[in-house]
Amino acid sequence: MSTIHTYGPGSDTAIVLLPAFPFDSRLWEAVASQLEGLPVVTVDPPGFAGEAVPVTPSLEAYASSVADKLAGRGIRRILVAGCSMGGYTALTMAERYPKLVAAIGLIGTHAGPDSAQARAGRTEAAVRALAGSDMPERAEGTKKLLGASSQKDDELVQILRSWAAEAPAEAVAWCQRAMAGRPGRLHVLARANIDGIVVRGVEDPVTSADQAEAMAKALQTQVIEVPRCGHLVPIEAPSIVARHLGDLYEHVFR
Repeated sequence: MSTIHTYGPGSDTAIVLLPAFPFDSRLWEAVASQLEGLPVVTVDPPGFAGEAVPVTPSLEAYASSVADKLAGRGIRRILVAGCSMGGYTALTMAERYPKLVAAIGLIGTHAGPDSAQARAGRTEAAVRALAGSDMPERAEGTKKLLGASSQKDDELVQILRSWAAEAPAEAVAWCQRAMAGRPGRLHVLARANIDGIVVRGVEDPVTSADQAEAMAKALQTQVIEVPRCGHLVPIEAPSIVARHLGDLYEHVFR
């Protein structure tokens, strides 16, 4: 299941940070460190911290695991923020746990389902992961998630590649299958009546401007465009992400 890490003062509220695939909670460390004085929870997805993955791959199982871990720490209301797969899971939590989710941060993500072609690609990638033959595509795919500007940062590229290479094969396969099976959840935002932010890197090669705008419209807000960033804004521009999340937390909970 998932594993959580807590930072800051004890509280029954928190900022919960869900990482992009194929990364663990380290993707959010730079953001968490800049949210000093606020209660923050970072999350390792199922299978990434040595725990067993659920039998059935689904974002619902991931969301349930996170909700259970938060309840065990006495956390009752959250601002849940996710990047890429983390955003898909944040939307799942907003749908399934409306009393828990008070606000949402959607960063380098979208609310639509996979196309049939993308689902097939994820299924094939899961098979390659379990066979141990997916390392080249992990390395290349990781770099492609960054914006063109960030791709020039060799140190950042190497850090992300090392994290991706460390991801357990079973966890990688599980996450691919969980994402492949997700439905679209744009309607969740329209019905949720919660505050939220939508952040998109101007150079994002995955999430289109139209996809980000659709989420912002559903939340009745504006897209926050971050220059010189791609799909992984939490590690490409952590100070910007931290500032907006901190402001949203203060608005909702203080």
